[in-house]
Amino acid sequence: MSEAVSRAGLGYRAAPLEAELPLMVIAPLLFAANLVVARWAESAAIPPLFLAFGRWLLAFLLLLPAVGPRLWVRRQVLLAAWPRILLLAGLGMGLAVGPQYIGARETGAANIAIIFAACPALVTLLETVVWKVPLSRRQAGGMLLAILGVLVVLSKGEVTALGQLHFGTGDLWVLLAACGWVLYTVAGRRLPLPPLPGTVKLAALCGGGALVLAPFAALEAVGGSVANFADGRLYLALGFWQSCPAWAPTSASTAWWPWPVPRAPACRCT
Repeated sequence: MSEAVSRAGLGYRAAPLEAELPLMVIAPLLFAANLVVARWAESAAIPPLFLAFGRWLLAFLLLLPAVGPRLWVRRQVLLAAWPRILLLAGLGMGLAVGPQYIGARETGAANIAIIFAACPALVTLLETVVWKVPLSRRQAGGMLLAILGVLVVLSKGEVTALGQLHFGTGDLWVLLAACGWVLYTVAGRRLPLPPLPGTVKLAALCGGGALVLAPFAALEAVGGSVANFADGRLYLALGFWQSCPAWAPTSASTAWWPWPVPRAPACRCT
């Protein structure tokens, strides 16, 4: 994606609010498709942490030819900001993705979506409690409505069914991933990266995500979960988004988040 697209083409200079909204719509759509890929990868016996690592690595390598010179020119800024880059990458590309893929092997896509549906309320609560962000009546009402909606879906409209709900190991992994997503959303707003072109930030986060996930993918392989490189489904899963020209730079839904998050309150981004 060229700098003209990442800036002028998306309208950030002229109308930041109008520019952020399409990205915040695109991200959930990619996230939903990401769940489908995670479930499909499980049926193809692709190790979850290797899948997470491989997709971020592939996204970084695809960006590198176009963004590499810009990364090199801004290397001093990137090196100075490496703790924040690794923190954001660890939360958004590592913690929010790896456990989600693990959980997807033992729970359904519907459960994952329901758990992540509580993220907006958790973000609002975290900002209110930790950073003392004022909570308007409208926000409080929206937070309660989100929680109520999750409970209605979980109980299928039967209040008595809430006492019979059972969350397995897969759901707990997904809950951990949701916490990573919440922390990433808040950290992206509270600990923003230095002013850099959008594609440079994206490449840095993709590379950081691969770097953070690499040791966990290696431990997974040592434990006996090794990808079958002779299986073509492996490459289909790794290159799912890269095969679509419109989404080539993203690899997964979280890759879009570095753009809208710094421009909007965290509770609105979620």
